[in-house]
Amino acid sequence: MKHNTQDLVKEAADKLLREGVKPTQQNIRDRIGTGSITTINKALNIWWSELGLRLDEVGRTPNLPEPVANSAHKLWLQALAYANKELDAQRSALESEFAERSRQLSKASSVDHGELKELRAQCLRLLQDNERLSNEKGEGLLKIAECETQLIESQSEISRLTRELKQAEIMSEGSSNIDQYIEVQVENRTLQEENKRLNRAVDTLASEKAELQLEVIKLKQLLSGS
Repeated sequence: MKHNTQDLVKEAADKLLREGVKPTQQNIRDRIGTGSITTINKALNIWWSELGLRLDEVGRTPNLPEPVANSAHKLWLQALAYANKELDAQRSALESEFAERSRQLSKASSVDHGELKELRAQCLRLLQDNERLSNEKGEGLLKIAECETQLIESQSEISRLTRELKQAEIMSEGSSNIDQYIEVQVENRTLQEENKRLNRAVDTLASEKAELQLEVIKLKQLLSGS
């Protein structure tokens, strides 16, 4: 009858156990001379799991000699101790990993809190800048309106003076009284000077208006960018 690898592994493990040797993947493979490490390992795990049940049966059906049973029991205890040691090592590794991850999360949380605080400060500064720019924009628009009003008034005054100059010229041409002629000429000269002054004022106001309009445009761009 041909035995499969699993049966060969179990038989080899029993023989090693009877000889007082702990069954391992390598010494079993040396005994049976065949099978992959994966297959032998799987079969050996099954053998170990069944060994406990077989030991429980020793008291009821003492098929194993007492030395073999004692050796098997001793090896079983060793296997349990080995398994507990592995569990302790895994538990210690998991605890260390958990502590490290907790430390990293705590550090990341601290960094995030600092970044959030900085972002809040930046938002506050942006809001303050936005409010300041809005106020400056409003003041600029108000100054533009004032300039436009002064321009309209100055242009109206220039129109009035122009009409008076024309009237004075007409009166001077038709006047026969020398005193009246001189008075008209003086008034005419005064009106001309006033007209020049108003024209200069209009030019200045127009320049200021243009500068204010440019400043308001810049403020609008800053506000839209913020």
